[in-house]
Amino acid sequence: MNTKSIIQKLTSRKFFAGVIAVIIPIFTLLNISEPTTQQVTLIVTAVGGLAAYIFGEAWVDSSSNKGDAIVDYDFNMEFDESK
Repeated sequence: MNTKSIIQKLTSRKFFAGVIAVIIPIFTLLNISEPTTQQVTLIVTAVGGLAAYIFGEAWVDSSSNKGDAIVDYDFNMEFDESK
């Protein structure tokens, strides 16, 4: 497994959903209060979204610096002026 695939797995929403799916039953088993469980779930979700954004932007930036960016923005719009 290379670094790129590890980063993709760690920044996926499925991974963080899996982390939350493990944390909630453990908290329930340990009789941790529901507000605390909700707070931890919120933090894990927020950190996951932020990590995915940061790694995604870094990946796009590194690709564009190498000249092989996979993101292509096409701003050429065609309009039908016959209407």
